[in-house]
Amino acid sequence: PYVVQANDAHDNDNKDTFSSGKGILMTPGCSDFTAQSTCAAQNGNVLSTASAVDGKVEVVLETTDRYAGDNYQILASFSAPGADGKFLCEAQSTCVKSAAITAWKRIYLENQRMFKQGSYIDSRGPTTGDTFNVLDISPFREFQQVRFVHAPAGPRQLPSSRSEYYSDDSVIAKDGVLRSSDGAGGTIKLQSSLPPAHSYFAQPLQQANGRPLVDNGDYVGLVTGDDRSDFWTANDALVAPLFELAFVEYSPSLSPVAELPFVREFQDFGRQGDEVDVFVKRWFEGLGLSNYAHLMGVSDTTSCTSRSDPARGSTHVAWGYGSSYTCTREILGRSGTPRLVRLLGAVTAHELSHQWHVDPKQMYSRSPDRTEHDNLFRFDNSRLVCLMHSKYDDGQGNDLPEFFDGKAVFHYKSDASGADSEYRWIRERCEPILYRYPPPGVDWWTVAVRPCN
Repeated sequence: PYVVQANDAHDNDNKDTFSSGKGILMTPGCSDFTAQSTCAAQNGNVLSTASAVDGKVEVVLETTDRYAGDNYQILASFSAPGADGKFLCEAQSTCVKSAAITAWKRIYLENQRMFKQGSYIDSRGPTTGDTFNVLDISPFREFQQVRFVHAPAGPRQLPSSRSEYYSDDSVIAKDGVLRSSDGAGGTIKLQSSLPPAHSYFAQPLQQANGRPLVDNGDYVGLVTGDDRSDFWTANDALVAPLFELAFVEYSPSLSPVAELPFVREFQDFGRQGDEVDVFVKRWFEGLGLSNYAHLMGVSDTTSCTSRSDPARGSTHVAWGYGSSYTCTREILGRSGTPRLVRLLGAVTAHELSHQWHVDPKQMYSRSPDRTEHDNLFRFDNSRLVCLMHSKYDDGQGNDLPEFFDGKAVFHYKSDASGADSEYRWIRERCEPILYRYPPPGVDWWTVAVRPCN
């Protein structure tokens, strides 16, 4: 049975305190939350109300809006409290009680997969109907199933209407592949027209520091029915069980576009205006929404293919969004064995954890690279390293087994600073991240602990 150690849990040990105004019990429609209110009571106080004609009593409980894992319970008595503010039935343990009510955070995860084959739309051709010009005709054959994907023009800073994202499936007609005489492009003709309201077109190339960025237009990809052959996909299987221990629920976002145009190799994150930044700002539907997280499997980036220090994934949390990618092609290689699929799952969970800024810089003296990692062990005393370990190997080229065992586990260590574990850190953060950094010279983690607004 579950046993609580002495003094390890007690009444009123929620992180959100009485003074914050959370934990208010009120009657429906109440708008007066002052101490003198007759329709609301602060956490730990008594609310007096009358039943309806059918004998039922209806109350509303406002819980914390930040601290996942805080617990609440409502006691009820027909008798007024005593001088100590408690009901007589509390001493006798006979009060009517509600179930324990635990506050959870919910994050919508937009997990987008990248086409392996296809082409960008060529703006010189029609934008709707049954005939489209493409920049690369070589992947296409007659009778192939294809999928068109569209996102609103970028770069964006705020959420767009869901109707601005759409995709359509179709089949290439017999003799429907025509190669251009002046290059790699050509024309594909479909067996039936796409919806008249759906237009597909190229986007002008964005510029950064005088150089053109990745093509960011609409795309048509091949769909054979074999996902492993069709897409580069991050493995999010470990995400839900990992974050549930921090009272955070990751739910799939209902984005109408689940696929991304193929990019052979991104110029990686590094500054505002780079290729990944431009790409994400167009294709991430939940851009600018505080409880949406973005994830994508990619072919390659300059970080994935670095000769000096290749990455398994990367995360960008700034300028109004949080986005992570996994180096899916580099991780799975040609074989894609179950062992490598498990590694991809660990990398995915690791990168999404970075969106919460776990293990912040300068709060862990044992963080070897000062970049939101640690070198501590899992909380279960297994002597296996924490998911946020800075490396996936032992420094001598030998893979660490904990990243291949199909588990994602954080550390726990007693720490007077309160940063004792990623679990607790995540429970206490705003949802889910600090999106915009403070002015230079101000440590962002001191800003992140302010009340959410």
